[in-house]
Order: sequence, then structure tokens, then C-alpha cells
Amino acid sequence: MFNIDEKNRIKITRGDTAFITISVDGYKMAENDKLTFSVKYDAEDTEYLFTKEADEDNVIHIEPQDTKNAYFDKYIYDIQLTTTNGDVFTIIEPTTFNITKEVTIW
Repeated sequence: MFNIDEKNRIKITRGDTAFITISVDGYKMAENDKLTFSVKYDAEDTEYLFTKEADEDNVIHIEPQDTKNAYFDKYIYDIQLTTTNGDVFTIIEPTTFNITKEVTIW
């Protein structure tokens, strides 16, 4: 199961696949701009659960191994845009990333 609610909170079953299309309102992405999706247990942590870069269609692909060994818990994520000229914009501020239980193990 994968769900994003109206406040951008994400809920995903541990070990599931998800595709998230990122919309950047009011900005036309340049060829070498980068969208980065980062997940941590807490904003103060130095280690990430995982990070992903969007593809050329602004899609983040969460793969089963990204959450396979994670605890069933609430984490946080954000999405950052880094432009080719070095500007940095937080597209989605730190928001809940909830990893839920699974029954079927792959």
C-alpha cells in the first residue's frame, strides 16, 4: 500500500514499490536540475534511511530494498530542488513518512 494525503504525508507498507511524480509549480526544470527525495528517522540525524533522485520526468522511484529493513515507524522526508546555477529550494518541507507493517514477506 502507498498513499500520499492532502498534507503530503506518505504511508507505505515496508518493502513495497512506489512512484512519486513531483510537480514544481511556477518553475520550468532545466536539463541538469536535480530533485532529491530524502528520508531520515529525525531531521537532526546525520544518517539517511535512503535518498533518491528523480528521473527526467520528475518521478521518484521507491524500491522494495529502500524500506525492506526499516522499522515500522514514522520517519520524515523532504524534497529539495538544486538548480544548475546552484540555487536550492525545498519543494516539500519535512513531512511524515510512515512505514507500516506487512504480512507477506518477499
